Amino acid sequence: MKRVVGFGALNVDNIYQVENLQLEENSAKLIASQPGGSVANTISGLAKLGIATSFVGVVAQDKYGDLLLSDFAKNKVDTKKIIRISSNFLSSGLVEAYVDKRGRRLLFVKPGINDTLSSKDIDINFLKKALLVHFSSFVDDKQFILQSQVMQKISNFTKVSFSPGSLFVDRGLNKLKSMIKNSNILFLNRREVFKLAAKNFKQGASELVKLGPEIVVVTLGAEGCFIATKDQKFRQKTRKVKARDTTGAGDAFAAGFLFGIIQNYSLEKCAEIGNAVASFSIQRFGARAGLPNRKELAYVVELPQ
Repeated sequence: MKRVVGFGALNVDNIYQVENLQLEENSAKLIASQPGGSVANTISGLAKLGIATSFVGVVAQDKYGDLLLSDFAKNKVDTKKIIRISSNFLSSGLVEAYVDKRGRRLLFVKPGINDTLSSKDIDINFLKKALLVHFSSFVDDKQFILQSQVMQKISNFTKVSFSPGSLFVDRGLNKLKSMIKNSNILFLNRREVFKLAAKNFKQGASELVKLGPEIVVVTLGAEGCFIATKDQKFRQKTRKVKARDTTGAGDAFAAGFLFGIIQNYSLEKCAEIGNAVASFSIQRFGARAGLPNRKELAYVVELPQ
């Protein structure tokens, strides 16, 4: 059975609620500790929608590692390629997420054991045989180089999707060009497109398609998304919902969009599903608590047979 494989950081999100992120002082209340990590969230979303999935990454021998692995197991994500390392100095990855009552968020990343992942931990042949491999950012320079090398090695054998996120985008277009070139599908938000292309999202996405990706997807929050290919460009609106926490909204969108791609749906339907999965996600605290299963998704989106 071919699987969608995730390659990226594994983190536990400690979620704190504050009154207003724009205030100089806030009291913070810890409301949840939940599994996270951009790629891991997307892989969990795909698994909940019934797609066979696996993950390549690293966790520590600690309670956070236990939480990350048990959540994957609950959603039937294959974890055989996740390395567990015992360390007296490094914990599993952590993200401190502060969310205010308007759903806005501020994140602080503690990469921990994620920074130890190296080429000897990667089974390239396993990745080459995947249905699709989904990548996102790490914090450390070594993992940035490692991901670029892995993408180059597998891009002629399997489909590659890439959500660089702000950590990679802030490195600039020149450093990301090879990774973008080796991607079939590139996921960005409005700010990230401007950072890379210095243009609005429509013009920027059109420019980035010229670098190699078949599809560039720009998420626009409450305004939906914009899709660009060499032959097609369109904007897809989303349904209005009350946002409780936008953490992981882009990851949820990617899960929905990739689900559609795997099912060979039209790009319009893929965009509609991406928007719908993201709208489910933001109505609950945490990146994964609101992710829908296929039956729940079918209540709001007509899924072709």
